[in-house]
Amino acid sequence: MRPLLEASVSTTTTLTCEVEPGDHLIDGDPTQIRQVIMNLVINAGEALHDRPGAITITVAGRSACPPDAVHVAPDMPPGPCVLLSVTDTGSGISPEHLGRIFEPFFTTKFTGRGLGLAAVLGIVRSHRGALTAESAPARARPFRASPPFKTTPSPPKPTKTR
Repeated sequence: MRPLLEASVSTTTTLTCEVEPGDHLIDGDPTQIRQVIMNLVINAGEALHDRPGAITITVAGRSACPPDAVHVAPDMPPGPCVLLSVTDTGSGISPEHLGRIFEPFFTTKFTGRGLGLAAVLGIVRSHRGALTAESAPARARPFRASPPFKTTPSPPKPTKTR
């Protein structure tokens, strides 16, 4: 997935992945979780406006949903979750926009944009997780998605025999 993420941002952007030691199994659809990461990285890359900057993807286990989560699925189970965080060194999100960034078609960019973060919210909710965005103008802005932790590995898929 890393080559796809790197191709989605400017060549002046440094992309870093930090994974906390341990197993971080997510109870969810791998394709949709990849879409969450991709959308957050694309959004972070656009926030850099082709200026040199950095995007950091962090994966960590947590004993519970972050207490500051803004969008929490009503059926999010209590207990451990995986924290997926995407932080960039862009210009930040203004307070008047922060409350609207997950609305479909809301954008501060050109027309025809504005579904990426709405899709992220939909995917995180469908996975019974939580989502947080925080920002202040002129400082790094993290997006944190917290889907539930998968407590047991999936059983191996049966192999076909001839």
